Amino acid sequence: MSMSTSSKGRPRKEESRQQILEAAFSLMLESGYPAMSIEAVARTAKVGKTTIYRWWRSRAHLAIDAFFEVTKHSIEFPDTGSAAEDIRVQVHRLADLLRAEEGGVILSLVMGSKFDPDLRKELFESWIKPRKIWGVQKLSQLNPPNVDVALNSLYGPLYAPLLFGLAPLGREEVDLHLDLFFRGLQP
Repeated sequence: MSMSTSSKGRPRKEESRQQILEAAFSLMLESGYPAMSIEAVARTAKVGKTTIYRWWRSRAHLAIDAFFEVTKHSIEFPDTGSAAEDIRVQVHRLADLLRAEEGGVILSLVMGSKFDPDLRKELFESWIKPRKIWGVQKLSQLNPPNVDVALNSLYGPLYAPLLFGLAPLGREEVDLHLDLFFRGLQP
């Protein structure tokens, strides 16, 4: 199958794929996950639904890919050589994302996952599981009494305000949270 190119020199298949990802993210940014139907994405990206299904097996899969396409650089896992510093950097990156306009998308995905088993599975595999594996690896180096409780204590305060319609934690509040968290790990 030959791929024709646009005037910019990119293969049309990749151009369509990017248009789809941008349309999906834009719809979620404007109105949340419920508004991001395959039909709406196809209409916004000016592609057929079959084009979307060539790359994504479901609406949830597309939503997660669109989210990561936009946010992947802002949420990369750090490796500073210090587990405590890596945790600080990662938590600040997540808090920065949650304060940004894009943070509404992850909140919409989290809320939507309660009622959409496919989204719950995609969100767990792509968002929660990698963070849990990374977090367990980093926290294990700090010897907390219970790694799972420590992990929940680390991330819970970032999400809780958003779930109740409150403002996300500011930078100073994140620093205070991290100071208290690390103090709580000490014997």
